[in-house]
Amino acid sequence: MKLKVSEHDTQTAILDWLKQKGIFHWRSNTGSFAGEYKGKKRFVRFGIKGAPDIFAVVKGGRLVGIEVKAPGKKPTADQESFGDNLTVSGALYIVAHSLDDAIAGFEQAKKEFFTIIPHERQDAARNAIEHVKLLQADLDASVKQAQSDTWAHVFQGVDEPCGCENHIKLRERIDARVPQVMARSTSQPGGEETK
Repeated sequence: MKLKVSEHDTQTAILDWLKQKGIFHWRSNTGSFAGEYKGKKRFVRFGIKGAPDIFAVVKGGRLVGIEVKAPGKKPTADQESFGDNLTVSGALYIVAHSLDDAIAGFEQAKKEFFTIIPHERQDAARNAIEHVKLLQADLDASVKQAQSDTWAHVFQGVDEPCGCENHIKLRERIDARVPQVMARSTSQPGGEETK
């Protein structure tokens, strides 16, 4: 007779092993429940759908997500998607059907610590982050300038655009941004073109 190992037993064994090795880790609970509080019915969701059962951080700061599955079971689509996002972000994602799977994943992480993300992905991620920072800085500067222009006229008691240099520049900046904003809104899902 073959002994059946439950997902809970495997998870407990992995948590015990992580504690024994002194690896910083935590159990990630996700789910929902219905209840009542002060006479009102409430439905509460917690955690992120698809998140691994266990998170750990190894020396050097690398995040590890461990999805524990009973033997023969596969991760759900949400779990696979979460795992892909972790991997692309430089974390390690392990699907463990046993304690041995988890240990093998950690051993592999030691070998690949600095090579797990190809340099092209690192460069692309860095460039994307820099691009977002530049866009945010440009937007912040435009908002700050628009606020400054507006406040200058409020303090002067001017309610309507008067054709001064500040209003002309502000109008030009707004006019220049409208096509960009419209292009973004129509290219995104759910965006509708306006005529």
